[in-house]
Amino acid sequence: MRLDHDTPISSRRTILRAGLAIPLTIGAASIFSPTVASAETPYEAIILKFHELTVGPDGGDLSHPVIQEKLEDIASTCEEFQALLIPGTERDRVFSDLPLVDIRLSAAISTTTDRLAKMADGWATPGSRLWHDTVVGEQIIAGLQTVHDLQYHVGQLPFDNWYTWEIGTPRQMMKAAVLIRSIMPAELWSSLSSAFLYFNPDPAYRRSGQKMTGSNLMLRCQNAIVAGALNESDEQIQLARDASVEALAPNTTGEGDGFYFDGSFIAHVDVPYTATYGRELLTSASTVVPLLNDSPWAYADDAITPLRAAIYRNFLPWISNMQYLPPTRGRSVATGTGNANWTLSTILLLAEGAPSDQAELWRSAVKGHLERCTIFSIFDRFLPEVRLALRVLTSDEIPARPEDLGPRLFPEMDRILSRGAGWCVSLATGSARTRGFETAVSSTENIKGWHQGSGARYLMLDHDENQHPHLFPTLDPYRIPGTTIDKQELPPSTYESGKTRDAFVGGVQTGGRREADGFYTEPLFASWVQALSSQESTMTAKLSWFFLGSRIVHLGADIRGGSGAPIESVIENRALTIGNQVLSINGTAIPAAGTTGWTATRDDVRTVHISDVVGIVMIGSSGQMNFLRDHRQGSFKDLSPLKGSATLHTNDFFTVWLDHGPTPDGADFAYLYLPLASVAETEAMAQDPGVVILANTAEVQAVQSPADRLVAAHFHQESEVRSGCTTIAAAKETCVMVRVRNQRRDVLDVSVSDPTQARDAFTVTITDPRLVGGSVLEADPTITASLAARSMVITVDASARDGSSHHLSVGL
Repeated sequence: MRLDHDTPISSRRTILRAGLAIPLTIGAASIFSPTVASAETPYEAIILKFHELTVGPDGGDLSHPVIQEKLEDIASTCEEFQALLIPGTERDRVFSDLPLVDIRLSAAISTTTDRLAKMADGWATPGSRLWHDTVVGEQIIAGLQTVHDLQYHVGQLPFDNWYTWEIGTPRQMMKAAVLIRSIMPAELWSSLSSAFLYFNPDPAYRRSGQKMTGSNLMLRCQNAIVAGALNESDEQIQLARDASVEALAPNTTGEGDGFYFDGSFIAHVDVPYTATYGRELLTSASTVVPLLNDSPWAYADDAITPLRAAIYRNFLPWISNMQYLPPTRGRSVATGTGNANWTLSTILLLAEGAPSDQAELWRSAVKGHLERCTIFSIFDRFLPEVRLALRVLTSDEIPARPEDLGPRLFPEMDRILSRGAGWCVSLATGSARTRGFETAVSSTENIKGWHQGSGARYLMLDHDENQHPHLFPTLDPYRIPGTTIDKQELPPSTYESGKTRDAFVGGVQTGGRREADGFYTEPLFASWVQALSSQESTMTAKLSWFFLGSRIVHLGADIRGGSGAPIESVIENRALTIGNQVLSINGTAIPAAGTTGWTATRDDVRTVHISDVVGIVMIGSSGQMNFLRDHRQGSFKDLSPLKGSATLHTNDFFTVWLDHGPTPDGADFAYLYLPLASVAETEAMAQDPGVVILANTAEVQAVQSPADRLVAAHFHQESEVRSGCTTIAAAKETCVMVRVRNQRRDVLDVSVSDPTQARDAFTVTITDPRLVGGSVLEADPTITASLAARSMVITVDASARDGSSHHLSVGL
């Protein structure tokens, strides 16, 4: 029985369990067979490990239907490429559709070696019907020879994309070389090895001399380690191991590529890229780390600890139901690669050698994703990973862990997310430090990303998995939900797009607990601010979000300037992917909104509701709002002309927006965003939103949640905010959150941050009669507090310049 992606979860579990009569060969202690342990040299051990990481060990029970299907897929893929082969030795290409002579784009070279490596999968995978097939082996050898003779050889001048020559082509070449090493002629390997060293003399540096970082560095090290093992070169392996330590280490400089302590991941100097380059780094690490384990070049524990911490801090938060959230996908949102099965299968590989407590946590988290997701499969990954996934899915000892609820801040990359039951909201903002989006001019990727960092908000729902995979080709790029933008028509964006001149972008959180290394987990409440300046016009705005459990408050203030085109704040723009959804305004369903092309402008709008998605409540007063239901179509090729698929996608959308007119002079808005609220719940919130807007001006944006005994404020200018008997005063560009909780007596929790990441120190003053007789119970090492009568002056050491929250608790 075939296990399709559309098979219901209950049926999938039955199918998975039915065929697993014998435990999988891959054991809990090691993913490698005893053959690896008996290798005569450390070089041979690395080669055998790489072989088994790629196609699995010999032997074991391969009868499970999922494994049988995978084996058939591997063989079928090999045969598909065999059918494209050009025979003869005087050919100008290996495959009929990929010329290798007189070409302008270098991708044909790496694509050719990728196909040869996939053919090597068919030849080398135990259980494949093409296992050690003589004809297939000869075809792979001849293909590698042709690639070498026509393009990848000593003396060749690289052209087009450096990645082809220094990472992409050698990566697949090394894979093929290991898989067919028993039949590869020594002369061919010698030629390929010489070419590899010609293009890659040092894994830490590009051939041009540019220093490598992040995933690119790790991939280069992987290639060099495999080549070094095949060459039996201690020096080559040692050089790669030493360089890879830097890729695994957290970034402590405060700028540039790599993992950050707060859970951020940056690539290309200033782009949030957890889901793309971060994923690639983790994937290559899941190969390199096991390759070097138990070898003369094994990593010290302190070199691996940050990588293991990053799995739960950097990667898992940005995955919902096996999908990566858009804010950390970079330009890949325009090519459609949001499937997180790479990362989840990689995590299962790394779990094999991890401490038991971490391994159990990771496996449980992965199992949760595998059981919840119905549109993607982990079974199209490499066979060893498929076998690990089967073991996790069919084990009664591994519980399926839900995603962590609550907000998470990532100030080093200007991103935030928050989860509730059945939903996840994520925000992408740009600043003077990080780009809100990336466009690659050379490959024409994401040429319509103009507003992807202007407060772009994405709502992921457990029951609406089809919302994001094909969203961007059909989404109006001028009306991304959550954004405030100048709607002037724009040309294709450029590589440097996405950064602004604004430093006041970041947030603050309260609640949770501080771990031994200072990392805060499980915060209860959080807020985020973006001082926004348009790159294309004089439009500016001040935007704030307050995450209060199931309620998200969005404020906009001091919206002004522009090109003369309408300035819009997009309340919602939702693809209707879960059936016949109903739009309601002020609690009344609008039948006409079910017709494509319907548009309306309504005055006195208090609430908007989209069935099974969200409720929206205007706070303070009703106002004029614009509505549209339209049918949109497009392809990823429209967004990435050279790399995007031409397949046409279609979606109907409900769009809701505020029109501030051309060049507004201080426009504002305030609304509650309520994921999965019913119509009745939305209307009840309109009567009592449970939130008081204390200020929404050019100086301060602040809210109070009486039920949570919480006040949160973003100070754009030096000012103060009053709530009842409490006054908060702060310098410009400071975030403050104050909450009272009861712990046998009232405790005042104060959290503050400097989102500008530019000051060494700052102060916040809180005045409250309850402070009389108060005492400091807990404080982060970065905080000192001076209490005098009714006042408390908090002095913060912000010299780390990382935008983090600093916490203080005072007994009242």
